[in-house]
Amino acid sequence: MAMLKPVKMTIKTPIEELKGLKTKTQIFIKRDDKNGLLISGNKARKMEYLIADAINKKCDTIITCGPLQSNHCRTAAVFAKHFGFECHLFLRGKPSKNFTGNLLIDKLFDAKITYITASQYQVRDEIIVEYAQKLRKIHYKPYIIPE
Repeated sequence: MAMLKPVKMTIKTPIEELKGLKTKTQIFIKRDDKNGLLISGNKARKMEYLIADAINKKCDTIITCGPLQSNHCRTAAVFAKHFGFECHLFLRGKPSKNFTGNLLIDKLFDAKITYITASQYQVRDEIIVEYAQKLRKIHYKPYIIPE
């Protein structure tokens, strides 16, 4: 099996020593906040592999879910737009006319949002699989990204 190479959307970030601590132990941190994107950290690194897999499978649509202000969903929306995918998000929460935070970014990056209730969120996997099947019937090629 060939190794999947991630798409690169992040840049290398520095590792810095934390100074001034009251311990002799050296502690280093990876400064993912310096990657120059709206996204950082483990979600961006994970998404680089997932989007590469979606490209490899010739998909055209990303589907995922999370809470209303989900960092994961924001990352999916940004990556999807950058790489030419449609993005469909299932967000747990009530619709709002005031878009702020991650929800604003989701909208700015053209994510199609479906709001779901807490009880629907309990069966989100089934809802998303059913939604993906509907998209396939109208000739989309969805890629489901687990939360």
